[in-house]
Amino acid sequence: MTIILLVLIAAVSIANVVMQRYKDNYPKLNRIIVAADVALPILTLIVAIISLPIDEPSILPVDGMLTEEYPCVSFENITRGELYYSYDTHTQPCDSGTKYTVPFEPDKEGSIAYQIKFLWNRSKVWYQYMTPAAVSRDRYGEQSGVLSDKSSNLPDVNEGTETSKISQSYMESEDNPPNNITWGWGDTENGREDYTVDDINHGLLGDKITFDSITDSVIGDERNFVAARIDDGNHGKDNVWSANRIEVAPGNDYIIRLYVHNNSPKGYDGAAHNVKAQFMIPEESGRTIVAHGMICSDNAVPDRYWDSVVFTCQDKFHLEYIPDSALIESNGSVGGTTLSDTIVNNWVTMGYNALDGDIPGCYQYAFYLSIKVRVVAD
Repeated sequence: MTIILLVLIAAVSIANVVMQRYKDNYPKLNRIIVAADVALPILTLIVAIISLPIDEPSILPVDGMLTEEYPCVSFENITRGELYYSYDTHTQPCDSGTKYTVPFEPDKEGSIAYQIKFLWNRSKVWYQYMTPAAVSRDRYGEQSGVLSDKSSNLPDVNEGTETSKISQSYMESEDNPPNNITWGWGDTENGREDYTVDDINHGLLGDKITFDSITDSVIGDERNFVAARIDDGNHGKDNVWSANRIEVAPGNDYIIRLYVHNNSPKGYDGAAHNVKAQFMIPEESGRTIVAHGMICSDNAVPDRYWDSVVFTCQDKFHLEYIPDSALIESNGSVGGTTLSDTIVNNWVTMGYNALDGDIPGCYQYAFYLSIKVRVVAD
């Protein structure tokens, strides 16, 4: 249509020049010339307007993670035209999709295609990966427990060590947990800055790359990123994870889970590099044993993170790692991969589509690590 208008403008301009030469001989041409003089700037203005590129509006949430508090997708700054969306990412949304009129709630996880149509002009198609709040809950269950007190001491787990153990003395006290044990969450910033989902959506994180710092995430406060439950089968949304303390019984197996989320909403442009993780399981016995999970990354701030879950029992016990139980769960190619047993008390490289250390930023790239341990009576 733009080409047709340009051809029309050129034709009117040429005709106007010709009519100017003969207007003295044909006075009636003056009216046509006036009409052409009025039409030319109008046509030129129309061409200029429709030739402007159609800007992409702001889409919320920018990180693609919907919550129970904010379950809908919405758009800001649609300056002109009509926006269409489609769950079929192989089609033109403005031809086969739904016209956006009010915020909508996706009914499934995955990429959604968007496109704006202004008159006969279309924008390019862009995509956003959305995860409804119910998807994560139905898949992994609920996590109980408020954020514990921040740990005051960083465990001795320097890069390159052969083993990394938490000092765990015998605990005769019935206190759960005892006051003199190091437990809780921490990082190399001695208490990193935290954010809400709304903060991330409004760009407060900027270009910073940080892990597990959102306080109203799918697991609640992400700083509470280590949790445990009894291994009695996978019950999906009925799984209940204890993020602070779990009462255990000798002879039972338990799953320890570590949640890893690069909070940057910028995808591969906000990727964290050389990301590693480990579980630290003490070898000692006691009535109270603290298991830690740790994350590190070369370009994240902070560069190291840890959190713990406290195992308690009326009788002395110790934890034994169950071989071949280390698992990574994600949307990427490595999802469902069994990891090396060395993840217990040693750093192991993580990844999304390969175990190459790169973790893009956004909820769709978040993942869970888990191991199984057995409670053995002493």
